[in-house]
Amino acid sequence: MWRRGLSTARIEIADRVTFNNSVTLISEGPGIRIDSGVLFGTDVEVFDSDFHALSPELRCEATPATAPVHIEENVFVGSGVRILKGVTIGSGSVIGSGAVVTRSVAERSVAAGNPARIIRTL
Repeated sequence: MWRRGLSTARIEIADRVTFNNSVTLISEGPGIRIDSGVLFGTDVEVFDSDFHALSPELRCEATPATAPVHIEENVFVGSGVRILKGVTIGSGSVIGSGAVVTRSVAERSVAAGNPARIIRTL
């Protein structure tokens, strides 16, 4: 059974965005916005939704939590990164390979780890 009004889902991609192999963008809600000059490594996943409720009784019926994702200009996203709902990645930032980004990252920052945290500024 498919659910929810996916007609409102949106993905916006500006000019000069580079996608490497196996990049996945899935919007089920408020959308994913990628500004110009962003570079994605391989096997990156970006989601604006939790996809389902946690409760077993509601997994197929409840509307999942959603929040917009915004990747600002000139961000480099390393290979194997997962960016979750509600995150903004500030311009000029670098996300280290394998990071799971659960919170927003300030501009010109390097974030890495699971969950990702800022390890230095540029």
